[in-house]
Amino acid sequence: MSDLPQESKGSFKEGIWFVFQHLGYIIVAGGKINGKEYVFVNDELVSEKRSIKTNSQHEFSYDNLSYRVIFNVNNVFTNNMDCSLFCSDEIVKALNAQLVFHPKQYSLELFLYLSIFVIWGVVLSFFEWPFYLLLLAWPIVFLLKFKSPSISFKISEKHA
Repeated sequence: MSDLPQESKGSFKEGIWFVFQHLGYIIVAGGKINGKEYVFVNDELVSEKRSIKTNSQHEFSYDNLSYRVIFNVNNVFTNNMDCSLFCSDEIVKALNAQLVFHPKQYSLELFLYLSIFVIWGVVLSFFEWPFYLLLLAWPIVFLLKFKSPSISFKISEKHA
């Protein structure tokens, strides 16, 4: 996988990525919305699997050290997720990704989406096309929402 992030970040398009530093190694763990999870150490893929569970675990060895990365989805509806890194069964660090909603930007987007429906409705009525074609605007709005700047992820260190 190319272009691994240098710092923890998340988005619907790129996925959620947690970056850890331990003993001079850079460990990047994360995945995409399709359930595919990856763990890299110094840009080398060490673990990969698909998981649709709310809790998953990756175990691997690197330079004679045993590591474990645990992903835990705390709340599916709010996309609150933890990622913990363990080395030799001792926790190194735990990070949390929280979905953040930006209401001012959302108001502008809502206006844009409603405008798309109104314009599409006017086009349909002008050409006397059937009303059910208005439903074709839904996939366009859905795709635009995944590129939306009104939703982002805030990643912070999790404290015990």
